[in-house]
Amino acid sequence: MDVYGVPNVHFVEIQNKAGMSAVLVWMVETVHGGAEALYNGAFLERENFYQHLRDLDHLFEGEQASLTDETILRLWAKP
Repeated sequence: MDVYGVPNVHFVEIQNKAGMSAVLVWMVETVHGGAEALYNGAFLERENFYQHLRDLDHLFEGEQASLTDETILRLWAKP
């Protein structure tokens, strides 16, 4: 987690002998002075995980410039 409270995302790609692969993903957050790894699942590709985060309304640093007022208000109003 950085100084702004943003969790760090970590990936591990695994591959079997047949060449099939998956990406295991977890996010590390700072909790009470220590680190806590929160497993997020297995995905076929990183982009599948990124889309999963977008579906949960997580924002990516590179996308913040394209936010509209409507999107900000919609996300802000969520409980």
